Amino acid sequence: MDLKHEYNNENVGDTNNLEEEIKDKTIYTWALGKDALSDKLYSSSNYSLNGIQYNYWRLSAIPTINYSVRTSRVQKMFKTIIDPKKENAKDQVKAFIKKIPVDIWVKQFHSMNEYDGEFLVGGENFVMEAVTSAFLTKYHPGITAKLYALLYEPYRKYIQEDSPPKSSFENIDSFNEMLEEKIKNNKKGNVVLIYELFGESLFTNLVKSRRKPILKNRYAKKKKIIYDSLNLLIRLHDAGLTHLDFTPENILISENNELRLCDLAKSTPIYTRKLRHVQETKGLCLFESCVPTVGKSAYMPPECWKIYKRHRILNIKNPLQHLNAITVQDERKKHYFNVTCADKYMLGILFIWIWNDGHIWHCSDASTDENFYQFEKCDMSLDVFQLTSTWPSGLKNILNELLHIEKRKMLVLRNLLSYPWFTKENDFSL
Repeated sequence: MDLKHEYNNENVGDTNNLEEEIKDKTIYTWALGKDALSDKLYSSSNYSLNGIQYNYWRLSAIPTINYSVRTSRVQKMFKTIIDPKKENAKDQVKAFIKKIPVDIWVKQFHSMNEYDGEFLVGGENFVMEAVTSAFLTKYHPGITAKLYALLYEPYRKYIQEDSPPKSSFENIDSFNEMLEEKIKNNKKGNVVLIYELFGESLFTNLVKSRRKPILKNRYAKKKKIIYDSLNLLIRLHDAGLTHLDFTPENILISENNELRLCDLAKSTPIYTRKLRHVQETKGLCLFESCVPTVGKSAYMPPECWKIYKRHRILNIKNPLQHLNAITVQDERKKHYFNVTCADKYMLGILFIWIWNDGHIWHCSDASTDENFYQFEKCDMSLDVFQLTSTWPSGLKNILNELLHIEKRKMLVLRNLLSYPWFTKENDFSL
């Protein structure tokens, strides 16, 4: 069975088809996301979960890997278990907490507002993470871990005098105006995101599984996770969002093997009405990004590596700012990539990592990685590698669709769900 392909409205001018595609869906927009986040606003002194006020929670720190002020990777993360206040109350609640310095948050929010939610950063975009998480929690539950609340938390020395009531900010805009005043008065604090603590990362789960004796159903579990990961990304795209860091570290799995996404700090909208490198764009377009540093090294698509190398050669530090000076449209286009297409590539790399218990190549740049060079040289056929000789041919066909740039441009992800390899119960080898 051949996969059906269609252009999936890659043509910018195909506005009518795009409008029809989203007609009956609740699609992410900056306005809808801000409204959803406005319902989650609290001060640290007036927020409780399971009957226990936030200020009395006992937090256990989680290390921030690659902490860096330069890349805005400045979040501090914690987890907690909140026992019910009353004996007859519901079971304990587990929460994941992410704290962001107020000045970083305010700066990002200002930029996001200026660009109508389409501001792009090479590092962590905490505002986008919060807005998209609130939107998905409200309109598309079950895709991400639930966002419970967004708080303002003053530093401890200000806590008695600087805990505004919820009534002092009616929406996310007035909330940020309040934060700007705090900064002007040199009152430091954090913006705090509170999520449900859902299972554990897929990375942790599968690495632990590898240490156990080989189970009879090991490949059946891998196949199910691959299928469920595909379905999860389809649902995210149907909501009008990309992830752009679709890795096992950012997929959560529960004890009963349900999946959720987390860490939407690189997420972008799928649809826009102002594609900035196309003159006189009218109507709906597919969003494209000029910031190539997406995902982790092994997951970054080849087209992003090409843009990244161009930035290094030209010493481009701020792509958005740099592109303001370029008025020739054909030149501008060289700096952009299709975000939906990039997500598809990452999905393919994730599938390889799951099935192979690791990566085959660590960088999708032929000049840097010999294995990727061989893969690209053979028209992106996995048959070039001896280790894939016993892999199911159906899986390799799916991977070719996801990794080959011309094929993934045309690929409709939903079509993969009915592909024979997924429907044959015991198809684990040739």
